[in-house]
Amino acid sequence: MSALQLPLGAIDKYDGQRRAFLWLGEDTVSGAQCLVAWDAVTRPLEQGGGGLVSVILQSRTTVCY
Repeated sequence: MSALQLPLGAIDKYDGQRRAFLWLGEDTVSGAQCLVAWDAVTRPLEQGGGGLVSVILQSRTTVCY
């Protein structure tokens, strides 16, 4: 839900930093250190996920007021 759609490369970098902070509190992380798939972490709590907001969905959603 933003005025501009973020490029996928920017979203990938941002999600990489969020993932690294969540699992290690560091700047980078490898796949072996991740305990749960990122798709599962960004699912809503009602669907058994971690409840984090998916940046891709948030960037692509438009809201008209």
